Amino acid sequence: MFDKTYFEQILPQQIEEFPYSASVIIYLLDGREYWVASLFAAHDAFVILKVYPEDTGRPVELGPGQLAFDQLAIPYTQIASVRFTLRSDRKLGFEA
Repeated sequence: MFDKTYFEQILPQQIEEFPYSASVIIYLLDGREYWVASLFAAHDAFVILKVYPEDTGRPVELGPGQLAFDQLAIPYTQIASVRFTLRSDRKLGFEA
């Protein structure tokens, strides 16, 4: 099961060791998937992630160099898997 330690310690290490700019996808038990921009906060029972909006797949531009992402709180018990990909059909990246 995923937990606070995974998101605070292991995930950043995986990102650092990945040879290229990877996209991170969180898959939930109900089949939904979220493309992750960054970790906002990890708590004992859930994680808050900044995710790319489902409707557009792109963050909202607030101004020069300022991007806004959706925030999603997910109970660890609902996370099925975490995937790193170099898929080129979406030019998204994870900010450690």
